[in-house]
Amino acid sequence: MLQGKDYMLNRLDYTFNIRCTYDGMNDMEWLLILTQLPQTPSSTRVTVWRRMKAAGAVNLQSSAWVLPNSARHEEFLKEMRSFIQSQNGRAFIFTVKSQDSESDDSIVELFNPYIDRDYTEFAESCQALLNEIDKSTEQKEFDFSELDELEEDLQKLTSWLRKIKARDFFKSQKGDSADALIGQCRKKLQAFEKIVYANEGLEVPEDSD
Repeated sequence: MLQGKDYMLNRLDYTFNIRCTYDGMNDMEWLLILTQLPQTPSSTRVTVWRRMKAAGAVNLQSSAWVLPNSARHEEFLKEMRSFIQSQNGRAFIFTVKSQDSESDDSIVELFNPYIDRDYTEFAESCQALLNEIDKSTEQKEFDFSELDELEEDLQKLTSWLRKIKARDFFKSQKGDSADALIGQCRKKLQAFEKIVYANEGLEVPEDSD
């Protein structure tokens, strides 16, 4: 069915249900981690980068990562520090506050391109699923095997959106569009499901939604 990045799930294994509000006032606190990683093995650097990006952290400089301050983020960074130390590296965690709202604005702007890119990729995959349902309908592939594949795709999309939103700390406007798209996918798949069951002379189970 849907191909490509496999919904980016391979890089979203470290996500947390944390949402932050930001009104442009100088009231943000940040968690900052400074790392000193060994040159070898290179896999340590790759692992740190992947886990930081999956958690929604942004890279201020090559060895400095920042996240909005929260208990869960603090827990995550402490876990990262333990991992780095186990790899013969060093890590230092700080709670910091900007001196002015301009600095906070600049940091927030660093988060936006990454979350917007994820929403864009998600929208493209939603459209691919909608196209796939249309194709299956046009070709009259009204069987349970096709329905199962489409339902699996929808489940992956639903899981992916949940993980994106967990990292959408500053509530991107694209989040509402993503909700609308996944709703379209569910509605169209429900219509396809009804046809499949009718084709088999069956009624759709009440708990199938």
